[in-house]
Amino acid sequence: MRKLKLAVTRTNLRGEIKWCVRVPSLEGKRTRRFFDSKSAAESFLQLKKVEQTNFGVRGVSLTEQARADLLWCEAKLEPFGLGLRQAVEILLPQLKAREHALNVSDAVKRLLESKRAAGVSERHLYTIENRLNRFASTYPERSLASFTLREVEQWLNALPVGAQSANHYKATLHSLFGYGVKIAACVANPVSGIDSRRVVRGAPSILTPAQLSALLTACGNDAEMLAYVAVAAFAGLRRAELERLRWEAVNLTRGFVTVGAENAKTARRRLVPVCDALRAWLAPMVKASGLVAPTINFRRRFHAVRAAAGLLSEWEGNELRHSYASYRLAETQDAARVALECGNSPTVLQQHYRELATPDDGAAWFSVQPRRASNVVSFAA
Repeated sequence: MRKLKLAVTRTNLRGEIKWCVRVPSLEGKRTRRFFDSKSAAESFLQLKKVEQTNFGVRGVSLTEQARADLLWCEAKLEPFGLGLRQAVEILLPQLKAREHALNVSDAVKRLLESKRAAGVSERHLYTIENRLNRFASTYPERSLASFTLREVEQWLNALPVGAQSANHYKATLHSLFGYGVKIAACVANPVSGIDSRRVVRGAPSILTPAQLSALLTACGNDAEMLAYVAVAAFAGLRRAELERLRWEAVNLTRGFVTVGAENAKTARRRLVPVCDALRAWLAPMVKASGLVAPTINFRRRFHAVRAAAGLLSEWEGNELRHSYASYRLAETQDAARVALECGNSPTVLQQHYRELATPDDGAAWFSVQPRRASNVVSFAA
């Protein structure tokens, strides 16, 4: 540690005798302090010698303003149990993140590119892109590092959506800011401290065997729609899984419908058994290849089928899958087995589908089979 000689000298300052102590500065120059008495000068000299021993030239050369600033910082940080060094260590990453200056719009693009490279399905990418673009349209040029928990929470609270949808938006934003932390575009994830909304779930809506018969009857000669309804009702596939299902994955001989990992929501391959009712419905229309579900005007055609079956006002959207899970669980009394078939966990299955139907109801559901005489379709439940 470099030391400079410190000494007290007697000097004449504008006709008055003063005692001077020269103090080194960081620029290599010296500043002078004048005292009326030699004893005061020597006391100051001893203080500076101690500072030079402990802290070197930097410690000796601190100005009065610098010392005042230091004391002010220490007083402000004391209630938080932090020293000045600790506070600076906390602040520096935030300053570096601000220098990164990645705005929300660019962060969304980079996150989507990262997920696409990781093999996330296009359907999932489409969903999260819509949610993130909604956020980005509100703050297109805001730096990702500038958001506080309160701001993100206020944005979520202002969404005109239900509790479950709000939680989906929260999860998507958590992913965005988590990615920002990963690439050092922000210091912390503000979404981590936001509570999820409480979702009150009622019992899922399911169809009766008679309503299923009416729905299948309403399909008439629309073989594609008939296949869609039959697989949904008797195999319980999700709509997205059904839209990707190909006839190559439907094996009536082996008795399984294969849901490939690339099509499943959980990205895991599973086999769903073909029951007698499903085999009876599909056998007359089975194909060697191609998509099972309708690809043209699906919404309009499905709307017409539900209207003909008298199921427009009562339809919520997942009745066929909910019905399969409920009646299959009632029939088998085996949550683990049905969970594997549905691609859910046994816990979820027990929470949502237990005791919605009796074993007799399950038997009635899986007894809905076609009767064919000539080209006329009738049903027996």
